[in-house]
Amino acid sequence: DAALKKLSAIEQSGSRNYYYLKGFFHRLRPEYKEAVQAFSSAELIGVQNLALSRDYADCLHRLGQDEEALRRIEAARKRDPANIFILDLYIRISLSSGKVAEAEKALEELDRYDVERRFIHHRRSRILAAKNLWDASMAEADAALRTGKNPFEAHGQIADLLIEQGRFSEAAGELDRMRDRFGAFKKEIQFGLRCKLFIRQGDWRRAQVIWGELKEKDSEVNNIMLRQIFEIKAKDPNLSLTERKQAADEAALLDPDLRNIDHVFTRMHDAE
Repeated sequence: DAALKKLSAIEQSGSRNYYYLKGFFHRLRPEYKEAVQAFSSAELIGVQNLALSRDYADCLHRLGQDEEALRRIEAARKRDPANIFILDLYIRISLSSGKVAEAEKALEELDRYDVERRFIHHRRSRILAAKNLWDASMAEADAALRTGKNPFEAHGQIADLLIEQGRFSEAAGELDRMRDRFGAFKKEIQFGLRCKLFIRQGDWRRAQVIWGELKEKDSEVNNIMLRQIFEIKAKDPNLSLTERKQAADEAALLDPDLRNIDHVFTRMHDAE
């Protein structure tokens, strides 16, 4: 409420920073569509700075518009090649787009400039996971955790890696530790990872309960999970033929071209 009052005062003052700050406000809530609209307005009145470029690209990425996000973050990267926040985002978007080679190349630059090791272990872990190098990826996730930088992401990455390896009881324990340590902080991500765990275990009932608690039900990742829930349900021999047919029909209504749930954590959560 205080931020909204301040935004109103800034708008009344005629400051050209109003639209960027409005977008920043929505980005942190997170309300990415509203943020993109505000950032677009900022550009229309001539605002051009690295913060706008990065935040705009970040919101587009979270909305699944990676091609446009990459275009914007590449332009920002040329303007400030040593900026670790821009490099980090470039790597995340590249990985999400399946451009592992480009991400690895940018990782070399991040390794050079990230002197406080704020992002390097997190990103290296993601790249190794994308190449199915699970042990090496876990070692980097552990290293990221030891730095004390972005601990939520590090714990989430560890949980995701355990799920990917089928180490379900360990993954459940890690998710319980996240809940105990972080409480309701970024609950959407914690629920998403737990939903992924149940899907991988073939437990569509518990997955469906958790999915029902997600707020951004129309997001790409959450639609991927819902489709897989219906696909598992459609094969449940304990259900009637009518129930299984209904589940199959529900799955068919969702976009068949959606990517699968592998490394879903990369899309669900990015370090701030």
